[in-house]
Amino acid sequence: MKPYLLEIKYEFLSLLRSPRFAVPTLLLPPMFYIFFGMLLPMGKFSSAAAKNLLAGYCVFGVLATALWGIGANTAAERGLGWLDVKRASPMPPFAYIVSKLAGAILFGFIIQCTLMALAVFGVGLKLTIEQAGQLTLLMIAAAIPCGAIGFLVGAIASPQSAPGLINLLAFPLAILSGLWLPMEMFPPALRQIAPALPPYHVVEVALAILGRRSGEDTGMH
Repeated sequence: MKPYLLEIKYEFLSLLRSPRFAVPTLLLPPMFYIFFGMLLPMGKFSSAAAKNLLAGYCVFGVLATALWGIGANTAAERGLGWLDVKRASPMPPFAYIVSKLAGAILFGFIIQCTLMALAVFGVGLKLTIEQAGQLTLLMIAAAIPCGAIGFLVGAIASPQSAPGLINLLAFPLAILSGLWLPMEMFPPALRQIAPALPPYHVVEVALAILGRRSGEDTGMH
């Protein structure tokens, strides 16, 4: 158990000490929420819109930390030969995967707590402890499919091409999954793409937790 805990600890510290990753990853979702949720509405923000933005940016936080924290870093470490060193060491092989996922989960949790604080104290959204707990469990679960995409990028991309590939994946995934705009605003053709994307199902479950009923079966997601 100790090797796993040590890997998680140093993975988190590594991410935290990387300003190019930590600063934009931790600040962008709250900044988007402040701009679109608190400044633009000029005090006339509906509860439904507050829930949409909270759910969407929480999922985007997990998606971004998984793609950048796992995908870009794995590609860089693979390019440097660090994975060969890990393989030759007595570290359990699965500890590498667990530590990467845990790093994404911890960063996603920080983002989620910041967004919930903005929603509750800045917008006045009513959020129960039960909802906050369920949302946290959902974001932990969401790190698995998002992390899988990150590992795929890290396995096939070079250190130089990984950032560009991640950008090509992250923004279409976020937009087409309804993380930034409600699916109701999309034309029918684009709505048919969303069910094929993992973030779409996560955000729909998040909205169900927050009390927004879409008429769909949550179990399907």
